[in-house]
Amino acid sequence: MVLLGDQPGIRSELVGEMIRIYETSNAGIVVPTYRGKRGHPVLFSSRYCDEVQKKFDGVGLRGLLSAHPEQVHEMKVVDESVLADMDVPGDYERERAREKRR
Repeated sequence: MVLLGDQPGIRSELVGEMIRIYETSNAGIVVPTYRGKRGHPVLFSSRYCDEVQKKFDGVGLRGLLSAHPEQVHEMKVVDESVLADMDVPGDYERERAREKRR
């Protein structure tokens, strides 16, 4: 599983549900989606590790998802945190406000 360090809104419940789907389905890749957009974290089978490390410079895990569409399970979520990361100070303030609402 690839978890990004700048996504503080990712909850353990999401990670647990992704693991459950991975273990009970035939999917080799599980990706959360919010309103049709793919986000993070991304869980993938260890059989893809070499491919991820050697093939997708410049495109990242999108390359893996594109290379194996038949293996992708899109997990719909109701929390936009799978799309939100913190790159600038305004992103930090947005995340602080979201956390206060919870």
